[in-house]
Amino acid sequence: MENKNQKARDNVVQVQADTINLGLTEETVRNIISIETQKALKEAELVATEVALKRLNEYNETLINKLVKYEMLQAFSDPAIQMLFRKTERTAVCTDREFDYEMLSELLAHRVKKDKDYVVKAAINKSVEIIEDISEEALLGLTLLFAIISLQPESGIVSDGLAVLDSLFGRLIAGNELPSGRTWIDNLEIVQVVKIIPYSSISKFNDHFNKKLDGYFKDGIEVNSEKYNKIINDLKNVGLSENVLIKNEYINNYYKIPVVEKEKIKDLKINTVTATGQITVIKLTEEQIKVLEDIYENYDNKPQNIDEIQKKYQENLDKYVNLKKISTWWDDTMFNMPSIEITPIGRILAQVNAKRLDNRVPSLEN
Repeated sequence: MENKNQKARDNVVQVQADTINLGLTEETVRNIISIETQKALKEAELVATEVALKRLNEYNETLINKLVKYEMLQAFSDPAIQMLFRKTERTAVCTDREFDYEMLSELLAHRVKKDKDYVVKAAINKSVEIIEDISEEALLGLTLLFAIISLQPESGIVSDGLAVLDSLFGRLIAGNELPSGRTWIDNLEIVQVVKIIPYSSISKFNDHFNKKLDGYFKDGIEVNSEKYNKIINDLKNVGLSENVLIKNEYINNYYKIPVVEKEKIKDLKINTVTATGQITVIKLTEEQIKVLEDIYENYDNKPQNIDEIQKKYQENLDKYVNLKKISTWWDDTMFNMPSIEITPIGRILAQVNAKRLDNRVPSLEN
């Protein structure tokens, strides 16, 4: 065997024979998709070929734009993605709803991102088959259920967090009428994106909301009290200043940790100033997290304070039009109905649709 480390002769240029892969171009992917479209039309043996071709072309254009946007053109070199594309085509040819094309292309894109997650892969494969069987009202209802149950604002500042939620619900509703009656729930149950849980019922919106945003509805610790002075020392002992606490927006003379709930304390990041005057962000240590969790657990939580917080929240609710609309809808439509569980298929459909309507919603990969 030739020695790879041998010296080259003078004036001879050595070139290593590596394969250079430039990847698939947009033109190549368009050609692949065009061929697949012709195959799909031929295999379907449809009479209304012109209608089918129009729908497929609209879907394909939506998909290509998504692949370019997400830099996923190379994904079409994967046979599994081509097979899923064929599935999405079979669904696309049966619908003329633009949001179906959006959903199908988003589902395919997320399938690329979650290639190693078999639960998500299976749920996406099923989702592309049923999206055309879900009414717009039912998809909206599913997305709202998902948002109410699963999504939280990042900010521990009440006014900021409520403003984010209000904006989110506004984008999800997008000017549509909120679902009414039971038909939309029946629709979701039939296609297996939700399960009805017997012998349990849905609680009022505020009962759920207050538990989910627990940190917003606590009082904290009264400033200059014996307890307050102790926690200031506790914070100093682990290298934290009292600036980690914020004023309670609803009651005077109370300070608390700016988190939506206790579980979010571990995600808090602290701004510090370096010797050169630069501001850097550091993560909390385990010791610091423990101290903050102990403080959270030892809030005063006086009944009169909690009542005052609830009262102020209700008074301020008029400022958040969409949040108030969702709260009223939930109590009028959902309260006391049997509990509803969103299945993995439903969760993916809801999250992809929410992300489609509001880019701030976390992606499936998060």
